[in-house]
Amino acid sequence: MAGAHATSMTKLSGRVISDQVVAKVVHIHPLFALRREDLPKDLQIEGGDDDRLYGETDYYEKLDAWLSKHFKGDVKTNPTTRRIFLPYATLWEDPELTEKFQDFVLAHEVAHLFHEHRGWDVTGWEIAAALTCGALLLLGELSLSVAASAFLIAAFALHQFHLYISRKEEYEADLSAYKILKDLDGAEAACMMFQFRRDLAWGRFSMVEKFLQTLCPFSTHPTPDARIAALRAATLEKKG
Repeated sequence: MAGAHATSMTKLSGRVISDQVVAKVVHIHPLFALRREDLPKDLQIEGGDDDRLYGETDYYEKLDAWLSKHFKGDVKTNPTTRRIFLPYATLWEDPELTEKFQDFVLAHEVAHLFHEHRGWDVTGWEIAAALTCGALLLLGELSLSVAASAFLIAAFALHQFHLYISRKEEYEADLSAYKILKDLDGAEAACMMFQFRRDLAWGRFSMVEKFLQTLCPFSTHPTPDARIAALRAATLEKKG
């Protein structure tokens, strides 16, 4: 993939799926549109085992600076660059798989536009719940402890609803991406990278955060294993 084409991939019309998405824009991290040869020579790496990927932040600071200049935007990615680049760099050892991965990421993001996914922001509902509980408290209908408990329960339920809808939308975007590409390899490569990123994040969690994540996952995205299992189930159902 040439550098100019890589640049254009960061903003692509939704015509891939339907005319309904024309004039909308897909935003992806610029690293997802690059290959090893697109980087300047001093930033090119040998692969996922390159020592610079696991060393100090100097390499990532230089990479951030180059991305910001090349893509004419402020790429505030440190340490996000590390979380994305570490697993993604391992794909570069397989050019064919890299291309399939890039196709899947792009198709997935276009699918979000096609389905008009919004993630169901529940902030307004949470404010309404707070105002309702506050009004009932002032009117003497609820005690302070009951009003506070009611608001916390409502806020928690709304947040979980938001997460449920968000994960449902991710499954739908995955399936639409598969329908466009009809190839599981790119999806599996993406899930592999997402799992790598989850493992990196998990290593930074405190014991309390790990306990809370295990007890009640606060993630807007399904687990990589769940995503690929859902795609495999869909393909088997289609064949059946």
